[in-house]
Amino acid sequence: MSLIEIVAPRPKLADLVAAIQDFGSLQFEEVPLVVAGARSYLHRDQLSDEEIDEQKKLTDVQQSLEEMRAQLYDAFQPEEADIQAARLELKGSGADYLLLTTSRLKRKLSNYIRKRANIKSDIKSLGNYGRRLDDLTGLLSGVRSSEDIAHWALMVGSADQHEFNIMIENLKRVTQNTGKVLQTQATEKERRGTDVVLVTAPAEYTTAVRRLIDECSLSELRLPMAVRSLPLPAAVEHLQKQGMDLPSRLEKIEEDLDAFKHEHQGVLAAIERICADTLARLAVVENMAHSEMLCVSHAWIPSEDIDRLRQALQAKVDPCVVVTELRDMAGQSQNVPVRLENSKAFRPFEKLLNLFSVPLYGSFDPTVLMAVVFPLFFGLILGDIGYGLILLALTLWARRRWRHLPMMGDIAAIAIWCSAASVLFGIIFGEVLGDLGHRIGLVPLVVGGVRLLPIWESREVIIDELLVVSIIIGFVHVTLGLLIGIFESVRMRNQHHLRESLGLLAGLLGLVVLLAPLPPEWIPAGVRKAIGGVVLIGGATTLVINSGAAGPIEIVSLVANVFSYCRLMALGVAGMVLANLANSVAAGQANIIVGILISLPIHILAIALGILEPTIHALRLHYVEFLPKFFIGDGREYTPLRRKGRPDDE
Repeated sequence: MSLIEIVAPRPKLADLVAAIQDFGSLQFEEVPLVVAGARSYLHRDQLSDEEIDEQKKLTDVQQSLEEMRAQLYDAFQPEEADIQAARLELKGSGADYLLLTTSRLKRKLSNYIRKRANIKSDIKSLGNYGRRLDDLTGLLSGVRSSEDIAHWALMVGSADQHEFNIMIENLKRVTQNTGKVLQTQATEKERRGTDVVLVTAPAEYTTAVRRLIDECSLSELRLPMAVRSLPLPAAVEHLQKQGMDLPSRLEKIEEDLDAFKHEHQGVLAAIERICADTLARLAVVENMAHSEMLCVSHAWIPSEDIDRLRQALQAKVDPCVVVTELRDMAGQSQNVPVRLENSKAFRPFEKLLNLFSVPLYGSFDPTVLMAVVFPLFFGLILGDIGYGLILLALTLWARRRWRHLPMMGDIAAIAIWCSAASVLFGIIFGEVLGDLGHRIGLVPLVVGGVRLLPIWESREVIIDELLVVSIIIGFVHVTLGLLIGIFESVRMRNQHHLRESLGLLAGLLGLVVLLAPLPPEWIPAGVRKAIGGVVLIGGATTLVINSGAAGPIEIVSLVANVFSYCRLMALGVAGMVLANLANSVAAGQANIIVGILISLPIHILAIALGILEPTIHALRLHYVEFLPKFFIGDGREYTPLRRKGRPDDE
C-alpha cells in the first residue's frame, strides 16, 4: 500500500473524483495544508452552496428509498442486468430529477400500501363480528323487510336475562302486541357468552321501543361506522357482501404491489446506486485542497496499481495530471489501511477476522488458518450427516432469498464449508439425525467387506477418546499460535513479545513432557521428567525476566486455554444426546405419525443449537485461545472510493 499525491487542474476536480471512483482502489487521506519547510499556499476544499443543496436532496432520496424498502419488506432484489438497463432508461442523474422520480414512485407505493391496510382492517373488523353477523343474518331471513318495520340488534348475555325478560313483557305493551323478539335456537350448553337478539316493531313505535331498550340497560350491536346510517337489514346485507368481496380485493392489491415491485425495483436500485455514488464523491471533496490553479488530493492505493492509475487519470481527466508516490509517509503502519489479499475461496472468512479486529498493516494475516480450522471445529461439534445436509439446504435457500444483501454471499460460503465439514464428521461418527441411521439399518454401512459408515465409531461409545483428541487439538492449535507469535516477533523486532512467546511455549512443552504418560521404551521416565523439568523452569525463568514475578502464572492460563478445547467433545456429545432423545421419544409411540410429530420439535431444537453453539464456540476458541498469541490488531480498514454495486475483487 502506498500513499500518493494527485495534482490536477482545479477546473477538473469533479472529473478527477469521478475517474477515481471509477478506478475504485483509492482511499482518500486528508491533505495537510502546512508542510514543514514549504510555504503554505493550499486551502481546504469546501462544498459549494449548489453541492450542499444537492447533498441534502440526495439524502432525502435515500431516506425515501429506505422507507420504500421497508414497505416492500426489503424487496429490492433485481438482477444486475435489470439495474443497468434501468439506469440507461433514467432521463438524468441530477438530484432534482431523482427526487421527483422517487417522490412519484413513493406516492404510488404509499397509495397501494394504504389501500391494503384499509382492506386488512376491514377484514379484521368483520372477523370480530364473526358468528354474531351470521346469527343476525339468519334471524333477519325470518322476518319481513320493509320500510314500515324497524329493527334492533341487541347483545344479551347471561347477566342481562332479568332485564331482557322485563323488556319482552313491556314490548308487548308499548307496541300493542305488534313487536317481536327473535333469538337463535341454541341450548344452554351451546350458548357462547353473549347472544344476538333481533327485535322488530312497526316503525311508528321506534321512539317507544328505543326508550324501552335504554330503560332496561340493554346494549345494541354496534355495526361498523360506515353502515350505521343504513337500516339494519341493508347494513347486514352490505357487510355480508363486503365480507365476500374483501379477500378478492386484497388479492388484487397484492398483485398490484407485486407488479409495482417487479416493474420499478430496477429503477429504485439504480437510483439508490446513483445517490450513493454521488454522495460518496461529495464526501471526499473536503479531504482535498486547492490553490488558485490546482487541486491536490492524497490517497492510499495498492502499490502495483499506481502506474495503471496514472494512465487512467491522464486519459480520462487531463494529460497534465501528476501522480506521485510519497515514499517517506508510507511506513506509518498505524495509518496505512489494510487490504487483505486472499484467494476467492478464503475471502469470506475475512469477515470473521474483522469481527475480532483488522490486522495491523504488515502483520500476519490468519485468514487462511481460520478458513481451514473454523469449519473443522464446527463440523466436529455438529458431526451429523442429516443435520449437515439440512444446514446446506437452509444455506442455499437463504442465499437465494437474500441474494441482494452484500453480506449474504460471504455468510453462505462459510456455511457451505461448515455443512461439508459436518457431513464429513457425520460419516466418521456414523450419525444421521442422531442414531436414526442405526435404528433404520442404514448404519453400519458395509460394502465388499469394508465398513464405509461409520469410519470410526459413534460418539456415545468413544467419549474418552474424543476428550483426548480435543485436548490434542487444543495443544496443537495453541502451539501453532505461539510459533506464529515467535515468527512475528522476530520479523517485527519485538523483543518483549518474543521472550513472552518463547517462555510460554517452553513452559507448555515442559509440562507436556513432564506429565505425558509416554511408554518407558520410548524414553526412560527419569530422563523424560528431567527434560520436562528443565524446559519448564527455563520457560518460567524467561517469563519472570520478561514480565516479573507474575509471569509464570501465564503458563497456568495457557494450560487452561488448551483444556478449553474440551468443549469440542462436550458440545458434540450433548447435541448427539439431544438428537437421540428425539428418536427415542418417536420410537416409544405406537403411532409413527404421532412419534414424528412429537420428535420433530426436538430435532428442530437440536438443529438450531447445532448451528448456534458450534458457531459461537468455534469463534471463541479463535478469538480467546488462538489469535491473542500472535495477532496484532487495531489496523485501519481499507475502504476505497468505488461505485456501489462493484464487486470487491474487481
